[in-house]
Amino acid sequence: MNEKDNYEISVEYPQFHSDRFIVLNERVLALINRECENIVFAAKDPDRFTTLRFGLSGSFSVALLTPLLSSIRFSFSSYTGGAHGNGATEVMNYRLDQSLLIDIKDLFIDAELGISTFSDYCINELLKVRPERDEDWVRRGASPVAENFANFNLSPYGASVVFGEYQVGCYAEGKSEVVIPYSVFRPLMSPLLEELVSTYGSIVSE
Repeated sequence: MNEKDNYEISVEYPQFHSDRFIVLNERVLALINRECENIVFAAKDPDRFTTLRFGLSGSFSVALLTPLLSSIRFSFSSYTGGAHGNGATEVMNYRLDQSLLIDIKDLFIDAELGISTFSDYCINELLKVRPERDEDWVRRGASPVAENFANFNLSPYGASVVFGEYQVGCYAEGKSEVVIPYSVFRPLMSPLLEELVSTYGSIVSE
């Protein structure tokens, strides 16, 4: 807590104790420092005024950790003025033996077809779980554009995609998550993903 500058930061993050995690640890620290700097900057901005304290809280979960892959999700909640705070999700899918960040396009042999498959599955699931959703809003937020699926994690069960606040619904609806089983996109998997999932069993054949 910083009383003078009117902000409070409380963030949890992982640090792994092994030489093969050195670069990953550096990337995690860079992400955390960036989020913290954004709050400090906002708190010192003379054009921003609030009677409430600026703040940032953060937590993390490890969706998957294998000899080849670390898949981490970071959840942030911040307040920088206005009617309500904001939530944000960041993910880090990291190939440990090659110090390689993996993005959504790396999962498929044909990125356009793979992302389209994700889009169709997520739209169907989002509307099935909550039929009262604004369908046009869902179709926009989960349209087949890579950026819409940037927040994904790999798990033993499939690819888990988080849609942020306002992405597929209003603020009150919060974040939405869809788990896409590997069986849905098994024929579209890239050799990279095939190799990664092979390290945690035969789930790709389910």
